[in-house]
Amino acid sequence: MSNTVRSNSRKWWALFALSLGVFMSLLDVTIVNVALPIMAESFKTNFSNVQWVISAYTISYAVVILIVAKLGDMYGRKQIYLISMVIFVVASDINGLAPSLLILNIGRVIQAFGGAGLMSLALALVASLFDGKEQGMALGILGSVMGISTVSGPLIGDILSESFGWTSIFYVNIPIGILAGILVYFTTKQNMVKVRKLIFGG
Repeated sequence: MSNTVRSNSRKWWALFALSLGVFMSLLDVTIVNVALPIMAESFKTNFSNVQWVISAYTISYAVVILIVAKLGDMYGRKQIYLISMVIFVVASDINGLAPSLLILNIGRVIQAFGGAGLMSLALALVASLFDGKEQGMALGILGSVMGISTVSGPLIGDILSESFGWTSIFYVNIPIGILAGILVYFTTKQNMVKVRKLIFGG
């Protein structure tokens, strides 16, 4: 396989991986909606209290999305994207294990930080990977994924929560997130110098 063909294949795999991240990021805005009554019963609280599970994510998401995008410009989009993925996956695990509504809400805030990075940096990474007509096509695909994720959230949430319990709507992010993170790591190229400086200083 020639270098050109390999490079072309790599960027489409990157688009697939970045689309998975965007899908999870936006899916978690609406996937929780249908599981709220089950959560209220599980935590022995009223419906008004569990609505904060949605608000904690959406408010935090809106607050940090531009900040994370700026961090990507400063320290490398790939690097901050991967950090965002780790945050999102770890927070999803925290949410699934949450012993109380308070811990779940805290986990949702943390998850929103990761989700905001997945969303904002995916757009920038796709734009940098593709040129010309391919760029328009790639961004169009990503836009379609955004629409599908928002619409399909309640349906997927209903299927998962009814079949496996409300924790499954968070646990499902873990294998998908790990797969997407590995693919992004190997299909996009950027050096790691800036992110080392961000984490370790110097």
